[in-house]
Amino acid sequence: MTVVKCDVAIIGAGIAGLTCASQLAQAGIHVEVFEKSRGTGGRMATKRSEEASFDYGAQYFTVRHPTFAKQVAQWELGGHCAAWGGSVVDLHHGRRQLASKQLRFVGQPGMNAMCRSLAEGMSVNFRARLLSLERADQRWWLTFEDHTQLMANMVILALPAPQALKLVAKFPSVAAPISSVRMAPCWAVLLAPTRTLSLEFDGAHVHNLPLSWIGRNNSKPGRLPAETWTLHATQDWSQRHVHDNEEDVINQMVVAFEEAIGHSLPHMPGKAHYWRYAQTLSPLGQDFLFDPALQLGICGDWCRGKRVEDAFLSGRALARAILER
Repeated sequence: MTVVKCDVAIIGAGIAGLTCASQLAQAGIHVEVFEKSRGTGGRMATKRSEEASFDYGAQYFTVRHPTFAKQVAQWELGGHCAAWGGSVVDLHHGRRQLASKQLRFVGQPGMNAMCRSLAEGMSVNFRARLLSLERADQRWWLTFEDHTQLMANMVILALPAPQALKLVAKFPSVAAPISSVRMAPCWAVLLAPTRTLSLEFDGAHVHNLPLSWIGRNNSKPGRLPAETWTLHATQDWSQRHVHDNEEDVINQMVVAFEEAIGHSLPHMPGKAHYWRYAQTLSPLGQDFLFDPALQLGICGDWCRGKRVEDAFLSGRALARAILER
């Protein structure tokens, strides 16, 4: 059995985990990042083909906190993100009005571009699914699906709250606070029209339908030219239809799309993806969790709220707390 050693093991290569990892690595700490998927980003996800791209997780992000604004400016300079000037509206039973004015950003060429930038020069292990997390002899022992075993001085979980809770259930100091967090699912549908839809908006927040969001992917900076659309179902509808098959979900979302815009649509080949933990309903209410005796930390957007900015600030705050110790 392969045994790997490191100072800090971080589970999860989304923006929270990679922000934390990059801060610690810059301070000279040996960090190993483990991600069960084949790439970085988590819910900041983009699918690409030869001609088209689909943002199927986070659709854009906004900036409020000055620390995040400084980081976004650096990403902009590096070409990793850009402002999205698309027309975003609110749809109420076919009535359209402009959504609130705010500067919206997207990663380019895909939503995970900022995560890829953070991961540059770091040791990130993909397709590494964590099976168990054990504490023994003042060290952490982690076992992965491929039978790799890791010994680490410290562990940081940058995962959705329910996944983190499952791993730390026997450690009350962190498990108890996490148990109060609630997260909701979301069905995402990706559509490639056979002809241009000619809609007068690039993104729409939909009200009073099973559909919550409609977005034209190719209107965003750095995307491939073929017209593609992403639909997000509401959290309530997604919860009720968790066991539906992909084809039924696509059909029902297209019907809701047609109802939202008030006319029928051409045939559109589609794919569907179920995000089990898409949005935070009740956040932790603090930046992160850390038990110095256990050398165990937890971060994520759900600690502060549900935004991309929250994930960044959570990961950064945890890293700073560790370094100050």
